[in-house]
Amino acid sequence: MRVRFAVFLEIPGANAELEITPGGVHSAPLPHPESLIVLCLADQAEVDAIGMRIGQPPVRPANPYWRKNVVAFEDPDGFQVLFTVNPHGRDMGGLAAAG
Repeated sequence: MRVRFAVFLEIPGANAELEITPGGVHSAPLPHPESLIVLCLADQAEVDAIGMRIGQPPVRPANPYWRKNVVAFEDPDGFQVLFTVNPHGRDMGGLAAAG
């Protein structure tokens, strides 16, 4: 029997969520320097607080833009998760419709 699952992460106050689902029968991709998830937070204090909670040293992104604008961490699979300040300030209401 094959188990299917998904993980939903709600973004409080943003009327948005992130859904992570399995990709079928193929194997997971290998980490790549440009395969990223970027999370925009309300302010630098939130970015710093998350960095402290992660409890590991940040990594250096390959892309020069990200090096200047984010704090990056590597997840257990080798992919990078980037944290930055939302360029639109505290109002994250348009985040779900951005694109």
